[in-house]
Amino acid sequence: MELVERLASALARSGIDVVTPLALSWYNDSIPAELGACIPARGAAGEGALAVLVGNSRALWEPFLDACATEDLLDSDNPLDLYLQRAVCGSLESAAPGLQHRIYWSHRRTDDLVPGPGVQPGAAGASEHVAFQRMAHHAGLAYLDESSHLCLHPRFGPWFSLRCVIIFDNIPWGKPQPRELPNPLPAATQMYVKMALHTAVHNTSKKFHLPEVDVEAAEAAMAEANIEPGLGVDIPAGGAPRSRSRTPESGRSGSQGGQQVGSAGSSGSRRSSMDKDGRPCIRAVAANWRAWVAVRDSPCPGHPMRYSEEQIVYHYTRDRAVLAKALLRRGCVPHCATPLPATGLLDPAYQAYHSAAMDAQKTAGVRRHYPPAPAGVEPITAA
Repeated sequence: MELVERLASALARSGIDVVTPLALSWYNDSIPAELGACIPARGAAGEGALAVLVGNSRALWEPFLDACATEDLLDSDNPLDLYLQRAVCGSLESAAPGLQHRIYWSHRRTDDLVPGPGVQPGAAGASEHVAFQRMAHHAGLAYLDESSHLCLHPRFGPWFSLRCVIIFDNIPWGKPQPRELPNPLPAATQMYVKMALHTAVHNTSKKFHLPEVDVEAAEAAMAEANIEPGLGVDIPAGGAPRSRSRTPESGRSGSQGGQQVGSAGSSGSRRSSMDKDGRPCIRAVAANWRAWVAVRDSPCPGHPMRYSEEQIVYHYTRDRAVLAKALLRRGCVPHCATPLPATGLLDPAYQAYHSAAMDAQKTAGVRRHYPPAPAGVEPITAA
């Protein structure tokens, strides 16, 4: 469809290079009643409405850093989330002007989901998260590995991220549903991946002095949320709660009505180190992020589409200092009104930046001027 091609082309300019169309019914029919994560059908197309699943590979990193160098992203608590929202909404304005749509984000909770067809949004038993990994699996985009709860893409392997789904309620998608991708992992690799996940969950619980968690329950929780560990929203230094957007963004492309560009969103239930059921949450995962990277590495060690090291660190910790250092290594001064994070001031990138600044001063003949000594004070001389 021409609409999908235009949208994919516009998103690719921002490094968002994973775009897959599907019918809304493909997703809703895959959701068990107890999960309660169905997206209600609205508009003329009903359950056959066009849904566009949007994500990115490692291609996102450089355009994101370019935007950090020129825009006010570093002033936000969530630079990456803000960048994605601006990129997606801007692409919709250019590629689908005037078309009514809804956006469900992976980093936001919503009360718009229903347990099943015919149920009102926000009903008891409904989930607060779209099951993005299930959606990718049933759209034929990737294989959902039950051992690690990671999606395995034919080209990117586990190294891609699902960001949002856009629902065009009045546009039908009539193409047949593709076959589900086969499991690319042999049995021995599946066992290795399972051990890596058990180790990460166990070590995370020990790091925060939690009771020994139920590994199966933790895995089930991750599968239900369908958000890989480390992909929650940024956590401010003070841990202060922010208002959360409980409904999907909706409106018409090209208009500001319903487009909550730049709003913070929230993942309040994952903000502490332990949730109400005693499972490790986003703060605990970020503190033990290397173990979770090992889980992601376990299906395909040394994958050619693996994120760069700095992208991995930011992906799992959301530390703004990582962005500042990455920009300095590229010779760019971070564009932000707020002071840079104080962590890692002895990092080689900062040393190189300050050394370059000193050399520039010497080359330009800039000298420091000190005030004269007060009257009556003798200068200090060597003995």
